[in-house]
Amino acid sequence: MLVVTDEGAEALCGQCETAVQARPDPAVGPIGKTIKVEAAPAGELAPWEVIAKELADAIKDGTMLPGEDVPTVGDIAQAHDVSVGTAHRAFTQLKKDGLIEVSRGRRAVVRQRQETADVV
Repeated sequence: MLVVTDEGAEALCGQCETAVQARPDPAVGPIGKTIKVEAAPAGELAPWEVIAKELADAIKDGTMLPGEDVPTVGDIAQAHDVSVGTAHRAFTQLKKDGLIEVSRGRRAVVRQRQETADVV
């Protein structure tokens, strides 16, 4: 979405979900022709990263137990006021990290922890 006002423009990057703001800059040119664009600070997490981190922390600290159902993508999207696509991206990261199991037609569940044996 792009919002344009007399003071400048603001958009949300579709790929990284970073807020991008543009403000008129006399050194660059008048608005409507060329504007200077600055991205949000690099240290900020994207919404999907925040969701993935919260769920990962809950799994790792035992708040969510192995075999327990993970909230649905729709429930997570609603709870965090984000799109279903953003919530799905968080799920994809959790699956990639091996924290949840996702099967078509079934609820996602927390994976069993795999204990690593110390080899001497």
